[in-house]
Amino acid sequence: MLALSHLMQKGRETKDAQKAMEQQKEDLESTLLALRLQKDDLKGKEEHTKHDLHKFDNFLQRHEEKHCQAMRTVTRERELINQKEADIKALQQEMKSLIKERDQLQKHVNKNAFYRTFVDKIVKASDQFQEIHQVMSQYETLTLTREELLRITRQNQESIEKCKAQLSCIKEQGTDTVLHCSNTLTQLQNQLDKAQADVIIWESRWAHIQNTAAEKTILLGTIKMATLDLYQSLCKRARDTGKTSIAPEDTFKQLEKIQTLLSELIYIWEELSNTESALTGHD
Repeated sequence: MLALSHLMQKGRETKDAQKAMEQQKEDLESTLLALRLQKDDLKGKEEHTKHDLHKFDNFLQRHEEKHCQAMRTVTRERELINQKEADIKALQQEMKSLIKERDQLQKHVNKNAFYRTFVDKIVKASDQFQEIHQVMSQYETLTLTREELLRITRQNQESIEKCKAQLSCIKEQGTDTVLHCSNTLTQLQNQLDKAQADVIIWESRWAHIQNTAAEKTILLGTIKMATLDLYQSLCKRARDTGKTSIAPEDTFKQLEKIQTLLSELIYIWEELSNTESALTGHD
């Protein structure tokens, strides 16, 4: 009974446990479903948030571009304003200069009004001119003529100055040339005097050379005669008159022949002396 009761108790506990587990499973499934729904909801919210962020980024980018464009526009307008202000200052300065120039011209006109009155009187009093511009034209013509005459005068004056300078230079060159020629003439005169003195010396030397040459000619003739006599005498002694024929005026060949004959005679003399000595010694 106890065992059955225990088993029935265990069965009830098991059923309770299964019910509890099934309840927990249902609760878990409900929780998981709720979590999935929450996740899907969060995912949708995240997509919506991303979309909103993308739209906000685009908005910020467009705003930044508009801001940059506005800044560029402001910068250009500021540059234009500065340029316009500078142009205004330049125009104001130019206007001041023009006003000053206008006042000066007005003063000049007022100052020269006397001349117009004077020219008007000239036109009225003159039969040559009927209008003021004729007087001014004549004045301009006379002024140009005067300037041309002044220019020609200056050119002529410059030409005169150049001619004076050239004349002065020519005079200086002429003086230098005369001085140079005078110095050259003095040098040439000195050279002539020296040459004349040298001529006397060389004439004396030439006379001495001529006298010496005459003496040497006589001596040379004597030497030639002596050489010819010696040549003929040696030829006779050597009995060589028929072997060779040397012209009487060819002294050099005669001397060569004399040298040859003397060498032969000396050789013969030496041979005879040797033979005589040998014979004497033998006896």
